[in-house]
Amino acid sequence: MSSVAKIAIALALLAAAAVSAVHSGLVDVAATSPHWRVTAWILSTTMESSVRRRASAVRVPDDLDDLARVGRGASAYDEMCAACHAEPGGAAGVLAKGLLPEPPALADEAEEWSEAEQFWIVKNGVRMTGMPAFGPTHADDQLWDLVAFLRKLPSLSPAEYSSLVAGQVERHSHDHRHRQTPESREGD
Repeated sequence: MSSVAKIAIALALLAAAAVSAVHSGLVDVAATSPHWRVTAWILSTTMESSVRRRASAVRVPDDLDDLARVGRGASAYDEMCAACHAEPGGAAGVLAKGLLPEPPALADEAEEWSEAEQFWIVKNGVRMTGMPAFGPTHADDQLWDLVAFLRKLPSLSPAEYSSLVAGQVERHSHDHRHRQTPESREGD
């Protein structure tokens, strides 16, 4: 038997074993069971490489230091993100504890991603992580407000965070209207 035939047989047996494993129910899909190290590495490396590649085409606006933009982003973060990614000095909510992988505390890890990468993530979400895509429901400008805030988040104290969010509530300037989609109009 030729080596090509042996390789073909080995690949066919491997494929049959994979299909059998999928259909057997032996693979534990519970969010309470940690990934194998190799699985965690594959998922995180794939995600990081994919985000970096796709974000390379994103143009970052020049006004991310605008305080009004940062304030609107703080309000959006408080409403949409803090439950999973925590407030400065705080702990993530109950929902985050049940996700696998557990969402990162962005006050500690936001600086690991560029502005373009942060925008891409909040716009498109990340499969198999619980990170939703906000692009279908929010305008790009609203997502850039969130990115402007994320740039400031690592340096904010809990009191500064609360003050930023409270300032937005007092001014009622956070317009959190969601983009209408055909699905969201069906209930109107």
